[in-house]
Amino acid sequence: MTRLFAALFLCLTAASSAGAGAWLREQGQGFTAVSAIGRSDTSLRSPHYETSLYAEYGLKPRLTLGLDANERPGSSGHALIFVRLPIRRDPGAARIAVELGLGGHHLGPQWDAMYKAALSYGRGFSGVGGGWLAIDAAVEYRSATAGPLYKLDATLGLPSKRRIRPMIQLETAYLNGAGFLWALTPSLILPGKNGREWVFGVETRSAATQTIGLKLSLWKKF
Repeated sequence: MTRLFAALFLCLTAASSAGAGAWLREQGQGFTAVSAIGRSDTSLRSPHYETSLYAEYGLKPRLTLGLDANERPGSSGHALIFVRLPIRRDPGAARIAVELGLGGHHLGPQWDAMYKAALSYGRGFSGVGGGWLAIDAAVEYRSATAGPLYKLDATLGLPSKRRIRPMIQLETAYLNGAGFLWALTPSLILPGKNGREWVFGVETRSAATQTIGLKLSLWKKF
């Protein structure tokens, strides 16, 4: 069970840094993030990299539609379609939103159903360059696990006088019978051209054995 949970956790966090949490996309606007993580990890006897695709689009003023997909070749992955609805979105105040998702996941070659429900809190704060705080609590049901998977994640975007912006992410997960696991990723966000941003991070996680990963993401607004 511990190895099963570790394999699941390895595909839980690759795209979450791109998630908007409690913020919805404006109608007609979108966002994509393509990410790759390479790491040294022999405990699971699988390729030492994983890739992810995250996308969201403002379908209506109070409805954001999204896709969250992740793949660790030869091991595990998931693909999830979700909707995000606002609970509170007053300008200048904290934002709260609910997210519901439906899709599939696999451990090995077989795909099974997957469901997700999440509650997100977000707030921007003033300062040199501005910053933000996002907290996401979620429960996922996957056919390969004996019970629900609970997640609690936090992302802190730090103010900066420079164009390079620091970001810190803490992602946690708990499955009954398998225990508590975490991943910590400090990153730097660098501006690109035409609405692009590059994100470079170093990830430490506790899955199976503690591992270090190098993460590269390309964010694009349209």
